[in-house]
Amino acid sequence: MPACTPTKRMVPSARVDDRLRTTAEGVWALGDVAGSPPFTHMAYDDFRIVRANLLGDGGRSTGGRIPTWTVFTDPQLGRVGLSEEEARAKGHKVRVATLPMSRVARAIETDETRGLMKAVVDAGDGRILGAAILGIQGGEIAAALQFAMMGGLPWTALRDAPIAHPTLAESLNNLFATLDG
Repeated sequence: MPACTPTKRMVPSARVDDRLRTTAEGVWALGDVAGSPPFTHMAYDDFRIVRANLLGDGGRSTGGRIPTWTVFTDPQLGRVGLSEEEARAKGHKVRVATLPMSRVARAIETDETRGLMKAVVDAGDGRILGAAILGIQGGEIAAALQFAMMGGLPWTALRDAPIAHPTLAESLNNLFATLDG
């Protein structure tokens, strides 16, 4: 599955630091203006960062966030983290797990077998670097992977987790089991 990452900006972005402060004293920017990924949920996260820095302890930043996004087509396309090409360009040695939706139990039960799951992991330390899910509820599956990535779980944790049957999330067991062979 080729990389599909939104990069074109409709609004010129301001120069900001990782706490979303601009170069003008006392002026903050968020969302498209800050150059954040162009999604409502990312603009809302920017708001939480700015609010915490203005009213809280000042310790929130954009550093380390793992954006996810969904295209609400039929089937959905959910993405999180890096694509295979992006991971390689950043110098990672990668392993790639793929699983057709036609091998996902819940997709079979609901007759929604179009699509593919693809995950990219670091070949050295086993970290999940990113994923693309083209299939039923691809955005929800991408969110589950986002949580695992935020928690620093290796791919083996998802391969081995006892996930409820029959759910779409259960397909993560089989997706990551493809790396065993």
